[in-house]
Amino acid sequence: MHLARELFKKVTGLNVKDFELLCSLGVFNSSLMNDAIFKFKRYEDSSLSYTGIDKHAGKDVGGWDAVIRRKEYEERFYNQQLR
Repeated sequence: MHLARELFKKVTGLNVKDFELLCSLGVFNSSLMNDAIFKFKRYEDSSLSYTGIDKHAGKDVGGWDAVIRRKEYEERFYNQQLR
């Protein structure tokens, strides 16, 4: 966890506690952040699938402050490609 906190600080310029405070004050829209994270994961999964890498097969998918079941994630985000 220590390494993740250091990376977070380096990437955002904020420590996790300050970032959580900003979120609680409504500076960041958690719904939009979750949506962006889930969409990023969809593209990441599809870009790795050709290599046979799927470290998270069958596992629930975490966003910023939400976790959705794998089945819902696949229905919601993989089926978007069909539209």
